[in-house]
Amino acid sequence: PKSVYPESIASRNSRELNQYLNKLLRQDAHILRDLIASGANTQQIEDRKAELLQEIFNFLAMTLGLPPRQFDFAYRDKDDEYHLEKALTPQAFYDKFVGLKLSDYVSVINAPTADKPYGKSYTVDMLGNVVGSREVRYLNVEMERFKELAIKQLQAGESVWFGSDVGQVSDRQKGILATNTYD
Repeated sequence: PKSVYPESIASRNSRELNQYLNKLLRQDAHILRDLIASGANTQQIEDRKAELLQEIFNFLAMTLGLPPRQFDFAYRDKDDEYHLEKALTPQAFYDKFVGLKLSDYVSVINAPTADKPYGKSYTVDMLGNVVGSREVRYLNVEMERFKELAIKQLQAGESVWFGSDVGQVSDRQKGILATNTYD
């Protein structure tokens, strides 16, 4: 919760952070590929990888702060009853108060293009950023079905995460987002 791990400037406006982090990760991947190509042994590669990951951790800790290892969390429930949870870890907080099993969810898109027929699932090359993780897949549905699914999820009391390609109707420099931005 923000009461124990507040937002930073970098977390509120993460565009530059993400750009720099991506640059660091790509540089590190290049360093490791060069090390492998030069014939380094497994231990040398693992040692260098650990050093590079520590640098990434340090960068993130400096920009976002260190997350708490444990914290107490006080709140009032819907009946205004006071509760205090002591010595929670971030994972324990997630399990108790969020509890979503993200693998139970699927991403739906509306991509009305000839190369992506509706009713089929798709992925994007190089989208996954964790080795060995579940492949990111999208189910392409018609807009009416898309709206229906979002409404059902909201009616069930669940949040709906969404992304939208708004580049063609926005002017970042002027801070404008409107459908009539450009002719």
